[in-house]
Amino acid sequence: MIIKKEIFRFLFIIFVAVLAMFFTFRFTSNGIFEGILIYFMFFFLFPLLFILFVLKEKLTNFGFKMNISKTSLIWFSGILFGAVFFFSLFLWFFNKETEFMPPSVLTASFWPFFLYFFILLGSISLFYEIFFRGFIELGTKKILGYWSILFQWLLFISFLYFTKDLFFENGFFNWLILLDITSALSSGLLIYKTGSLFLSFLFSWFFGILISLISIIIYTL
Repeated sequence: MIIKKEIFRFLFIIFVAVLAMFFTFRFTSNGIFEGILIYFMFFFLFPLLFILFVLKEKLTNFGFKMNISKTSLIWFSGILFGAVFFFSLFLWFFNKETEFMPPSVLTASFWPFFLYFFILLGSISLFYEIFFRGFIELGTKKILGYWSILFQWLLFISFLYFTKDLFFENGFFNWLILLDITSALSSGLLIYKTGSLFLSFLFSWFFGILISLISIIIYTL
């Protein structure tokens, strides 16, 4: 009976996740703030209400906790350092740094830079972490185990495929997508080990900022 309940819960979570991604894809936005509102509705509020009122589970089961411990900080530091190090090597050897640089209008003054990295990038990173790493990965962890990391990663790639030109843009390979793919897989491993959305959010946010800053430094050398 318990096994059947867990399988039903697993399938229900997948159904709700696919439904949320479908609605996010179908509702087109007419601007940045409208886009953030759509993400808020379907990647935050929708799964949050489902957890509380349908599954009737604690939010901590889905990563809503800080879990600041020595072990979790070691995992956070190690994964962040490893991801930034190997991605920096990729930028250096393949000479694709300009593809990862923020537009010049954002680096011309402080406020555009602040609004982009601390509001837009921060908001999108938060919603991605809550939905894909928290709701999907931790929600399917009991059934899939380590495979839940790969499962959420594949769903994330599928979502990007349907919402943007994933691998090619105007006939050229979209190198920027490698940043999202690397971040999703790395933060998936991090939240599996720590169970903390707070740490996985900090990772994805810091990772995007650090890679952009490193791109600027490499480009100016």
